[in-house]
Formats: sequence, C-alpha cells, structure tokens
Amino acid sequence: MPRAPGAGVDLDHDYLSTACLHGRHDYCACDVGIVGAKKPNTCKWCDARCRCTCHDTGEEYRVSLSEVVKGRHPGVAAIARYFDYSHLPGHLQQVSEPCAHLAAQMISLLPDGPELTAGLRKLLEAKDCFVRQGLDQ
Repeated sequence: MPRAPGAGVDLDHDYLSTACLHGRHDYCACDVGIVGAKKPNTCKWCDARCRCTCHDTGEEYRVSLSEVVKGRHPGVAAIARYFDYSHLPGHLQQVSEPCAHLAAQMISLLPDGPELTAGLRKLLEAKDCFVRQGLDQ
C-alpha cells in the first residue's frame, strides 16, 4: 500500500475529519481552513474522502446561516439575515447563493468583531450588485 511522503501511514485509510467528529460539518465541507485553502471533505495528506454520513446526501453539506449565527454578536446576526435568497427567482438564486455560503463560511471561521461585520457588509453590497446585474438577464 502506498505511503504518504515522510509519513508512516497508509494512503488508503478510513478517514473521518476532525471537524465532522466534533460536529463542524460546515468546516469539513468548505474550501477555506483556519490556515488557508484546503480540499473539502478530503484528508490533507492524501485523497481519502471523509466517511461522515453528512456527505452521503448526494449534495455537499452547506453551511446554514441560521445555524452559524446562533449565539453570535447581534450585529453579525442582523446582517446575516440579508443573505437569504429563498424569495428570489431561480436565476437570481444562482447569483445570490454563493455569496450566502461565503458569508456563512466566514461567520463559521472567524470570531465576532468589527472587521467581520464590515466584511459581511461589503459582501452584502457586492451580492446586491450581482443580483441587480442579474435582473438584466
């Protein structure tokens, strides 16, 4: 069985991400980790996929804004509600959805603070621009 360079473990292994083990399925599924880019649902040493049942739905687990704002600063929770896209027509949902998921990832990864709130506000402004442009389709 092949081995990871410099490691004493087999590359073909039964992988369960630490994030899923601790109920942080959103972190496992996102492509940005605490120290930068990462492969979603994948072992950092090889291409073994996370075996958590949250990945068995046929869809990638998406961070829920309503879940990540629980217990957060009221300013973060207040701005997060504007990323809802369920009321939009289908073609505009496709435009708005990635912004909502990015907002949820940032809320999930970062602590409360003025820069998080400012970043969310700027992302919301960008999302609004994208949706307005989508109105011309």
